[in-house]
Amino acid sequence: MGLLGKKDDTLEVYKEIADILGIPEQKQGMIDNPRQYYADNAERYEERSIEGDDVDDDEIRWFGIIDELMDMQKGWSFDFSFYLEDFTDCIEVIKPKELSLDGISLNEDDDITIWAKAINNSWEPLGYVFAALEIDGDEFNTFVCTKSDFEKLADLAKRIGHRIDLVQNL
Repeated sequence: MGLLGKKDDTLEVYKEIADILGIPEQKQGMIDNPRQYYADNAERYEERSIEGDDVDDDEIRWFGIIDELMDMQKGWSFDFSFYLEDFTDCIEVIKPKELSLDGISLNEDDDITIWAKAINNSWEPLGYVFAALEIDGDEFNTFVCTKSDFEKLADLAKRIGHRIDLVQNL
């Protein structure tokens, strides 16, 4: 397959990731028209020190998906400095109603990776996982999805050179 075929496949993979994450089609401009999306959302990219004419379309797409997921409150960005109470408040916002943090032992002296492992140990038997879209940095861009969606997302991300994994593995 030529370069054009690879590019088309890449766009389809980004579209599938966005669809699985529940990003509405009208919010998927970063996929088909990354330069316009970048121009329309320049402040967001500048906040991440992503700026200039040499910004890669792939980077625009990946961060655009993350930003749209966060905007819809289906995801939350964390770093290692989060306090447990703030962390659990955020999880309450993004988790499906049928899931609960009740009964999960979380210690305020631990960090996000330990909390995530405890959450996943509790939720995986119910068919859900607490996952994240990886970026280079100390930020966790987290979301909750079914285990089957997670497996699809992890495979799709790998196909385009990115990583989606359980939070505790990042």
